[in-house]
Amino acid sequence: TDLRAGVPTLPLLYLRKAAQTDAEASTLLARIERDVTESADADFALAVAQLRDHQVTRDTLAEAQRWADSAVAALAPLPDGPVKKALTKFAEAIVERSN
Repeated sequence: TDLRAGVPTLPLLYLRKAAQTDAEASTLLARIERDVTESADADFALAVAQLRDHQVTRDTLAEAQRWADSAVAALAPLPDGPVKKALTKFAEAIVERSN
């Protein structure tokens, strides 16, 4: 949905950076950008599947995990309780839903 709407998600930003030096990434980027505007849903779905399998998606998940870990660490000074527990679970759930 974000790709079709032109929203620059982190995997796409990483892919654009990788495309500067990596022919495979460049080809995938061109395909995604073409498929967003010109191709059938099946072609676009295949391009998205390839993006999901690409290293940039693993890099994105690793970055999301770092952000979640940082958020949980920032909660450490707070007293234990339902609010801290809820915020911790929220940070962890954001990353888990992406896997």
